[in-house]
Amino acid sequence: MMEVTLYITLGIQVLYYTLLITKIFFNKQNTKIVNNADLPVSVIICARNEAAHLQKNLTSILNQDYPVFEVIVVDDASVDQTAVILQEFSLKYPQLKTITIRPEEKKTKGKKAALQKGIAHATHTFLLMTDADCWVTSNSWIRQMTAQFTDKQQLVLGAAPYLNQGQFLHDVVDYETLTTLIQYMGFAAWKQPYMGVGRNIAYTQALYQKVGGFQSHAHIASGDDDLFVQEAVLHTQAAICLAPEARMYSEAPTTWQQWWNQKIRHYSTGGTYRIAHQIFLAIFTLSKALIYFIFLYLMLKGQFTIKIFVSYLLYISILSTLLFLFSKRYTFKLKWYKIMFLDVIYSWTVILQGLQSKLTENIKWK
Repeated sequence: MMEVTLYITLGIQVLYYTLLITKIFFNKQNTKIVNNADLPVSVIICARNEAAHLQKNLTSILNQDYPVFEVIVVDDASVDQTAVILQEFSLKYPQLKTITIRPEEKKTKGKKAALQKGIAHATHTFLLMTDADCWVTSNSWIRQMTAQFTDKQQLVLGAAPYLNQGQFLHDVVDYETLTTLIQYMGFAAWKQPYMGVGRNIAYTQALYQKVGGFQSHAHIASGDDDLFVQEAVLHTQAAICLAPEARMYSEAPTTWQQWWNQKIRHYSTGGTYRIAHQIFLAIFTLSKALIYFIFLYLMLKGQFTIKIFVSYLLYISILSTLLFLFSKRYTFKLKWYKIMFLDVIYSWTVILQGLQSKLTENIKWK
């Protein structure tokens, strides 16, 4: 019985990755650099005690090659030198607008109130979100993201990888980030989007107003991205953007504890997803974890066979091939020779982090 279950879980994983990755491959994305002069953009960044990151990263946003755009930075009750840094930038960049929330005005957890304030002050119709600790390596980020907007697609989901500095932790983070990317991009390609990442997401003012902003989930500290997407897709289709020039980078967590806490915060909103999305994601997560649980169980019981070993090697080979093809096509860095080990770690950490997120209260943004 356990052996049969193992084969079923292996099959589920192969089918899952195959359907998502191939659908992304055939998804139509506008990769041309077009003159979107008719799509003026407001870039919104919420910053809470981010002086160092703003000093380092804001230039890459302000120097975008785009006809009409503004950058709105919401100083969310910072007590460091954020205000000073923003004042210095504003002297050089007229497109920079600063909105300040004083510490005594800060009444809610998370950054939704700050985002709402930034959007309320946005001049333009198209909104592009990112964070203060992020940067782009191309001056065509805005062009690539806005190129995906159509009359039917008022929501654009972008990629936001981490900078890998060679640590094993960063390999684990990369693998988890790539898996999550394939999931939410793949679901969106199948016209079933369930989340995006707040570091790189765009939508229209009209869509924001239709959804009612973040009001329905204002009491939840996180979810300004995925919970917004959950409601937005009732009113529009979602486009995806995987162009290398449109990637928003950020530094990977430096410690296991930092990464663990970050993921718990991200997973804390999963229970509010639509039931169908929760079921599909649960099937993926549980089937992956079951592979290694059953594999270990059979080894300890002395029921390990060559057939089981070959089946597992076939699974890893197919998984590695699919991830390699995906990474090569979209120029993501992937250490394919570590996939066997990274898949084991991912399978159990995602389960434990998800369970802990259900038991953790008072989750904060910063």
